[in-house]
Amino acid sequence: MGFVIPVGIKEPFEKLPTGYIVFNIDKVTEGDLGKEGDPVYGFLADLTAEEPSEVTGITKEERFYLGIRPTDKRVQSGRATADPMCEQEETLKATLGRFKAFAAAAGVEIEGKNSDVVFSELQNRKVVAKVSHTVGRDNPEQTFAQVDRWLPMGTVEPHVTEEAAKHQGGKAPATAGPAPARAAAPAPAPKAAAPTGRPTPQRLGARTANA
Repeated sequence: MGFVIPVGIKEPFEKLPTGYIVFNIDKVTEGDLGKEGDPVYGFLADLTAEEPSEVTGITKEERFYLGIRPTDKRVQSGRATADPMCEQEETLKATLGRFKAFAAAAGVEIEGKNSDVVFSELQNRKVVAKVSHTVGRDNPEQTFAQVDRWLPMGTVEPHVTEEAAKHQGGKAPATAGPAPARAAAPAPAPKAAAPTGRPTPQRLGARTANA
């Protein structure tokens, strides 16, 4: 017996519009974010958009690449040493800045903590993302959503702008929002510290969504 297929089916990989969007941090994991034969260590944050209503339910994978590949421009210019799996502490010091900003916007300090503790503290926190669109390198007709900046809850009222990306490799920045309408939610209590030491990272696979 059949059934009525509903109206309004979402695209399998729905792209985020530009604007200021509230995300719930579903979970954060660590591992190999590279392709087969081209490993690179990093953190993967699974996010779900909550506000504004136009984007509720859209999911996004945010990747924080921490390893430095041999093909990296910094390696080619002699400014860095190749370390794709972050075996050296200096590599993490040089590459964790973007993740630190993400965690700070969610109210979590990361320095001096075990990564498992940080991931636990981040889970189910809220963060505001300033989303823009950038043009694909190989196809100027294809645009991708990317996060330009992470902000704490309550700093900007969530809204979308729907600005189109420029076709010269540029971005379509989101405009600033009005004053916040509500205060940030209280942060959950941190959990006890986990044991030190990092096991061999598992491979998390290639990119699966055009978020």
